[in-house]
Amino acid sequence: SMERTHQDIEIDLSNLPKDIWREIVKHGVNKNAQTEKEIFQMMDSLRATSKTTKAAVDNLVKTRGFKKNNPNYSYVDLKNDAMQDILIERAKRVVPLRTLGDLAKPNRDNFKKYKDEILNKAIKAEAINWSRYRLTIDPNFQQKLDQKLLDTTDEKDFETLLKMGANPNSRYQEDMPILFMILSKSERSPLLVELLLKYGANKNVLIYDKNIIRWIISEVLEIKHPVENIKILLKHGIKVTPYDLNYARNELAYLIRRHNAAPKNSPEKIELDKNLKQVLSIIFTLENHLKNTDAY
Repeated sequence: SMERTHQDIEIDLSNLPKDIWREIVKHGVNKNAQTEKEIFQMMDSLRATSKTTKAAVDNLVKTRGFKKNNPNYSYVDLKNDAMQDILIERAKRVVPLRTLGDLAKPNRDNFKKYKDEILNKAIKAEAINWSRYRLTIDPNFQQKLDQKLLDTTDEKDFETLLKMGANPNSRYQEDMPILFMILSKSERSPLLVELLLKYGANKNVLIYDKNIIRWIISEVLEIKHPVENIKILLKHGIKVTPYDLNYARNELAYLIRRHNAAPKNSPEKIELDKNLKQVLSIIFTLENHLKNTDAY
């Protein structure tokens, strides 16, 4: 038959530009919206054409490009190097590297902004492979990713950071796990808690000898969306016992005493009114859950 199979197709690579990787970088820098995946799509599909083409591309990688004639240089190394160059160039467009007077050293503040901008660009480019590679060569990179995760308010970026290797069980000041930090600091906590749990956050972690359910109840004045977050934790299979329910009832009794003692129409009474409703709703949610799981 005249038809050729996919495997038979041979591609002549001899006419590729001498510095093909620089071309990839230039292309990647100028197309600011492009993700890591899109930047290398052409090369990836070229490599996937056939075994012979894959071997030819890999041989080209070893003999041309960034690190000429390094026999251990692989296609993966090439992609990481190219991505690094692309992110550096993209960051420089936002934060140009200024120097301090006559000194050749960059201005420290400016340099920090520039380094942060590289990470911002990496998140927007969904540079997952680049990030996983950085984690193997830069001992400080994990901490950078984890801090960025805590400071991120956009759920798409938050999920990208988790894919890039940010730790869903990272701990911050006073050994506080990120799951607890997000619950108390973030207006968007239900979405982010859901993502942390999806990427492996430990829902049974304790803080000050309290599990996360009891901690939410005791901090109900500080927590954003306490009821919604408890429902998400239950959906993800957090262990609940009658002790947690009693804890909620005791908290309710304490709030009722405070509510009764607060001056009429005072801001405190209005706030306590809101909290009472939330704790009642938590009690109702836990009672239903325990009935349905026969934990009584």
